[in-house]
Amino acid sequence: VGRRACMSQAIGGIFIDCDPPLRQYLLHLNAEAKVPFVVDKLASSDRQLFINASQREFVDRKISELYDKYGKDPRDAAEGQKK
Repeated sequence: VGRRACMSQAIGGIFIDCDPPLRQYLLHLNAEAKVPFVVDKLASSDRQLFINASQREFVDRKISELYDKYGKDPRDAAEGQKK
């Protein structure tokens, strides 16, 4: 009597595995976004995020803008430095 059932809600999301600088960039965007898109930062990793699937296009667009600004995928430049 007087108890309410607690229901969990599932959120559709996308798992992102990226380099730490891109992860920080996405967390920065998330903090400034009108509609936050990061569901979980996955604290056990500095390379992973779980984002809301409904915000995928926004995130894809922002990553593309970042890559366009620097002329290429920053990961390509990092690989070239290792050689």
